[in-house]
Amino acid sequence: MDRRRVTNLDDKCLQYKQVTDAQHQIIRLKVLGFKNTEIAEKLGVSGVTVSNVLNSKIHQNQLSILQEAANAETVEIAQRIASVAPRAIEVLSKIVDGEIDGERVEAKVRYKAAVDALAIAGYGKVSKVQSENKHMHLTADDVRELLERGKQVQQSELARVVNG
Repeated sequence: MDRRRVTNLDDKCLQYKQVTDAQHQIIRLKVLGFKNTEIAEKLGVSGVTVSNVLNSKIHQNQLSILQEAANAETVEIAQRIASVAPRAIEVLSKIVDGEIDGERVEAKVRYKAAVDALAIAGYGKVSKVQSENKHMHLTADDVRELLERGKQVQQSELARVVNG
């Protein structure tokens, strides 16, 4: 009786292809900037598997090729942005000034364009405020007065933006 195990070669090829696809997914996610733990979680594999794939010579070569391609694409995109930037600044300036192609630009659009331009330039809203807290008691009249002052400041700021 022959006890040798007969295997289906198609099944082995399919298994190998699936492993290869998983390895390619690991490499692709690494090129996209995911951390090893994020890759493992996303693909449902262990962190050790991700590490083994990324540390193997064959996969390091593939990773290097993909990263070079991504870097080349990034440089190309940066060059395209640099060539479009002067025209974009000109259009943005016209919007902020209130007129583009002979048509009047709505104040809200001008305000939004100005705020966005300032944010891109690094002058956006403050995202972290360090404060010192004080405890105080306010009456209903105090609260109304503070609300009214806030509304006045908001209206004057909007009028300043609209009027240039």
